[in-house]
Amino acid sequence: MPPLSSTPFSSRLNSAPGSRSAVSRRLFAFRAFLLGALLLAGSGAALTAAPAALAHDELVSSTPADGAVLAEAPAELELVFSSALMDIGNKVIVADAAGTNLAESEPVLNRETLVQALPALRC
Repeated sequence: MPPLSSTPFSSRLNSAPGSRSAVSRRLFAFRAFLLGALLLAGSGAALTAAPAALAHDELVSSTPADGAVLAEAPAELELVFSSALMDIGNKVIVADAAGTNLAESEPVLNRETLVQALPALRC
């Protein structure tokens, strides 16, 4: 009697829709989908839960104070920030009415305080 098919019976059994290999492929695909969905949800939650200005320091105070009216020009400008600054090229610009930078030297950093020496200014 001739064979009914050239494919062995066990091979046809494994490719049946309810066979173990088809179930394991579907399980693998479901797990991969679930993992991707969890990663996407987790990264979205992390981005929305992070504070808006996590890496930015805020100016706490300055000497002379903002809006102060002085009898004479100060010798230096002191800026105090909310936390220690990184020494990676801080720059202070003190501009006149024409936009010219009057600060002639580099500012001095001491943790959260940045001090800019000012040239003698005419009031």
